[in-house]
Amino acid sequence: EIPLPLLTTQQSIAKILSHCDTLISLRKQQIAKLDELVKARFVEMFGDPVKNPKKWATKCFDDVCDGIGDGLHGTPEYDDNGDYPFINGNNLIDGHIVITPATKKVSADTYKQHFIEISSNAILISINGTLGKLAYYNDEKVMLGKGSVMERKELSFTLHQRNTETASPPRLAVSCSA
Repeated sequence: EIPLPLLTTQQSIAKILSHCDTLISLRKQQIAKLDELVKARFVEMFGDPVKNPKKWATKCFDDVCDGIGDGLHGTPEYDDNGDYPFINGNNLIDGHIVITPATKKVSADTYKQHFIEISSNAILISINGTLGKLAYYNDEKVMLGKGSVMERKELSFTLHQRNTETASPPRLAVSCSA
């Protein structure tokens, strides 16, 4: 036998839960409206990306990169004494690969097992967690976690940080010129 609270207590609890349910529903509506606002602001600032009414210069990926790759979609066996940092989007900071004390490491054997060749002219792009973080790859001996690798052709790419007063958190953007 399970003791039940008094009817007035049950009704009070039901009223609180109903109020919580209403608040959750309203929050979902707010999120949907904010999503619409973000899309509208994007189109207002940059125009429709398909129609391109602002005549932004466009290029096919084939024209600006030799290939697009990806890192490991899993968790390797970590080794505190390993020689190879296992990097992800958290390590892509201000256009550089930054290894911190929190960066996990892997052994030489694990590195060789999951080796992905990355050319020295590649740009690393985070595709999960904080999306769109970028860094140049400069032949660091690292093991790439889930993230994209864009192999640049012979173009001049510049990574730059947007104005931190208007973008929170600051993000990196890519511009390129032939």
